[in-house]
Amino acid sequence: MTGWTQSSATKQIDALIAACDKLGTKSRTSAEWTRWSLNCRSFLEEIFGPVSRHFQEFEAIPWRFAGNLFIDTGEMLRDGMRRLEGTNDYVSRKHQAAAVEQLRYAKGLLESARDELKRKGLASVFVSKERGAEASGLMDVMRLIERQWRKAIRTPPGTEVQVQNALEDLLNGAGIRYTREAEMFPYASKSYRPDFVIPSLNMVIETKLCTSEKRERAIVEEISADIAAYSSRFRNLFFAIYDLGVIRDVDRFVEDLALAKSGVIVRVVKH
Repeated sequence: MTGWTQSSATKQIDALIAACDKLGTKSRTSAEWTRWSLNCRSFLEEIFGPVSRHFQEFEAIPWRFAGNLFIDTGEMLRDGMRRLEGTNDYVSRKHQAAAVEQLRYAKGLLESARDELKRKGLASVFVSKERGAEASGLMDVMRLIERQWRKAIRTPPGTEVQVQNALEDLLNGAGIRYTREAEMFPYASKSYRPDFVIPSLNMVIETKLCTSEKRERAIVEEISADIAAYSSRFRNLFFAIYDLGVIRDVDRFVEDLALAKSGVIVRVVKH
């Protein structure tokens, strides 16, 4: 952190946040976008540390469409791309659109980092190797759920127990020690029993199954209540949502919930 002061660090992160709106009109492969991305990476690494959640979550942003990209020939025809050569333009636009959505998440991530910088001060935000080991463990669990949960569920699930069972199989396969629905505690006149607890990471994992728009609204309310309760007992909260194609704007859904409080991670996995 040599050379940084509270004032200069705050000004830099404000500038990085302000640049997000302008970048939305630029190509994801442009010099401006590349420079901004590298500046963000350097800043987060220097101020928060390479093992911090802020740095590692920024590193995990793909800046492209993530998943299977199916060519919509109908859309291509509507856009006037009737020749095979138009496929490359179509794919490029899909990647660009995804990158712009991810830019909004990155902006929220930077705003969260700025909040922490203002709240704790420059001298207290750098993550040590000891806390880094915990952060690394959190990232391992996050990647496990993002990459393998869908593969473990072959047919559309009808109950949350089914998605919980699949997640339990992943945890067992990865050799992660956990408890399932074994801890219950009171909070604000209610009793809470987390789906999974990983003691070594001071972490709770709560699963949700989204089957309808009504259920989507209920999940938001449930998570908001769970955050208040679980944060009184655990340092790290992970909400894993298995979505049957209901949640349209995943980035906004995750951003609004995950960045509301430090230590909260929300991930949506689509069937």
